[in-house]
Amino acid sequence: MDQTSQRNKENILGDSQIPPCYKGMRPFLFTPDYQAVLYRGTWDIIDKEGTLPDPSCLIDTSSLLEDPIVYHKKKKYHVSRAIGFLSDKICTSQILRGLIIKSRPFSPDAEKITEHINQIFGSSYNGIVFDFYRNQADFQSVGSQINWNLFEKNGLLMLSLGAPRVIDIRVKKPGQTLYYLNEKGIWIKETIKPNNNFVYHLPLDDYSFTLMRGTQFHQIFSYQIPKLSVEIEEHANLTWISV
Repeated sequence: MDQTSQRNKENILGDSQIPPCYKGMRPFLFTPDYQAVLYRGTWDIIDKEGTLPDPSCLIDTSSLLEDPIVYHKKKKYHVSRAIGFLSDKICTSQILRGLIIKSRPFSPDAEKITEHINQIFGSSYNGIVFDFYRNQADFQSVGSQINWNLFEKNGLLMLSLGAPRVIDIRVKKPGQTLYYLNEKGIWIKETIKPNNNFVYHLPLDDYSFTLMRGTQFHQIFSYQIPKLSVEIEEHANLTWISV
């Protein structure tokens, strides 16, 4: 048995140690105290009856702010993607660090989808942030992720549409112990050591949901969506927030 197989065997979790599925979403990564859990699911969790509008209809590329420049701690950053913001009320909000934009009003379809999501999750989302990636060169760095202060207590709920991308989850500080599901479907336990560049790669498939849940998630993890080396078509992430 090679070292990888031995490591996998030693770190298989019992079912009682794995967080239960949440509203039909399956855990893929978590901390031992469950204060940070990464879940993944699909659109049919929300639209079981097929009666909701297709969420792709919410994307209006003509209204998006392309490649905005943001200033944070006296430094200038270029955001390499297009950004949009809808809400049930007209407001201005700091969507990214250093980027304050005005919302557009909910359309009837946006209102209907958001109300249904709130019913399922018991949440109070009232805004949607759009991250639109036009091709493989667009990306989201750790420094340009959505402002954590806008996340509802339920967590960050993100719907992916379009060409497949990958989200990279990183641990901010060494010493953190976590469990994650590897590509073979085996749970692995790992304690992050200094200079350990741990990255968990989670695919963002068409009509897939990602939920970053837990009171400590944003303190333990950061995330980014990297550039790709192969040519791909458009991809959009719709993130529900509270404003």
